[in-house]
Amino acid sequence: LVLRAGMELDSESLCELSKREEVLVLDMGLVLRDGQPRLRAKVRTDSGALGWLTMELPSGPPMLDSMNLLSVRAVKPGCFSKGASSRVARMRPRASVSHERNEVW
Repeated sequence: LVLRAGMELDSESLCELSKREEVLVLDMGLVLRDGQPRLRAKVRTDSGALGWLTMELPSGPPMLDSMNLLSVRAVKPGCFSKGASSRVARMRPRASVSHERNEVW
């Protein structure tokens, strides 16, 4: 997944996220491209980078795996362990974006 400076799909590319890198979702928005909606998320990476990425394409499953911040799994090493609000989600890019359908938050 490409992390971009702005919500628009043609904004400056900042970096590419690895498959197991975790991100903290701060905000979400919708962008239209060729008449098709793209669900976008403003995120913060573990390295502190802020930017926007596509969470879901119109014809496929989510591109991120979600994590409940109130679960035991969330406090294990390598996972986000600070407080959470209902607008915040900890997520990782899917290991394979082969359009498998998994649990969505």
